[in-house]
Amino acid sequence: MFEAEGWRVRDFFSAEAFLAAPRPAGDVCLVIDVMLPGMNGLTLLENLRAEGSVAPAIMLTGLGDAATAVAALKTGAADFIEKPADRTALIASISEAIKGAKELRTQALLRDKAKARFRVLTRRESEILALMLDGMANKNIAADLGISQRTVEGHRARLMHKCGVKSLPALMELYLLAQQTS
Repeated sequence: MFEAEGWRVRDFFSAEAFLAAPRPAGDVCLVIDVMLPGMNGLTLLENLRAEGSVAPAIMLTGLGDAATAVAALKTGAADFIEKPADRTALIASISEAIKGAKELRTQALLRDKAKARFRVLTRRESEILALMLDGMANKNIAADLGISQRTVEGHRARLMHKCGVKSLPALMELYLLAQQTS
């Protein structure tokens, strides 16, 4: 069924077999049964999250109860589906999970690039940035820092250039992106 969608499939007999194998990379989605031989699917997902894996996962179960569903979602499952799973719903859930993971990776990359732009600012440029973001005018920044307005303008121009922006709203947007945690 998954191969008919153009997806490569790897299956594992148990959670332990999966954990012993190299982790899949790229656009992946794990489809995990709650009831596995040995370690159960929830524990597998907990272990993956503990090691830092952000791969999306769909949990399947034949014994769907609310507590298990809540536990799966709290552990980071993208969806919880009872067996027998409707083919269309399962394919849609996997597609949505992969799409969401791509968006998260893209957002993380943009956030990391924004943070890198601010890391290259000098101490003085960072001070001026903070005052600019507080809405202070150049002459007030100059007075607060005990430097000339012309010096503030120079620092401001350099920090705008280093950040790759041309306006204060663009700088603010970049700064807010850099401040996001996830």
